[in-house]
Amino acid sequence: MSNKISEFFELGKAEQGDWFSYFESKFEDGEIVYDDPKEDAVEFCIRGMGAFFEEANRGRKKESKMVRNPVERKMERVPYYPDLPVEDEQKQAEDAWEFAIIGARKKKEDGGYADIVMSREDKLALIKIPKLLRFFQRVFQILTGEVESKAETEAKNSSTS
Repeated sequence: MSNKISEFFELGKAEQGDWFSYFESKFEDGEIVYDDPKEDAVEFCIRGMGAFFEEANRGRKKESKMVRNPVERKMERVPYYPDLPVEDEQKQAEDAWEFAIIGARKKKEDGGYADIVMSREDKLALIKIPKLLRFFQRVFQILTGEVESKAETEAKNSSTS
């Protein structure tokens, strides 16, 4: 009996992102309120940007600076990546959005899905719409687990009060 990973998962068909149904958002009393997705909403396949930035920074040279740590009262070396020129930074941000938004689809009446073709320009146009930008930012929070950790922190704070 062999225990190969390919017997349990179809490695060649692995999705590179997760599908999220679009949901509206609005401001109420200075807070962003997210609505539930509608049944006929467009779905977007999204992946986190972490892998993109890891790869983009792989070839970059780090610099370091000596700074004073006021708590321990000693000098520490802090490594960082120097700022990119404005044009390169803009291109890197656009490339990151293109990497993150993998695709979109719409549910058909027969229960299947119809893919929505999106070019790089379409993806970049989507993030210029405030409602869609809030949607994508919320999806990134969900992907990184920020939503759960905020809820847990709020629950702890309310139980100790």
